[in-house]
Amino acid sequence: LEPRMLAARENHTATPVQTNVAGQVENAVLLFGGAAAGAPVAERFIPTPAPRFEPVPTTAEPRSGHAAIPLANGRVL
Repeated sequence: LEPRMLAARENHTATPVQTNVAGQVENAVLLFGGAAAGAPVAERFIPTPAPRFEPVPTTAEPRSGHAAIPLANGRVL
């Protein structure tokens, strides 16, 4: 099936988020951390209109088996 994550991972979080792109609100899922050697630490899945995975800025330290909490301002703790 397409699209595919940028890298296989396990022990990551998948957090629903909304992003604002050019004035349009998009529903997305933030995939963060997990055990994935040589992979981006964070990526975003955007299901519509054309399903795709995109890399996003991340932290300096890898994370695995952690928690991710969506905040009211759209950020994730």
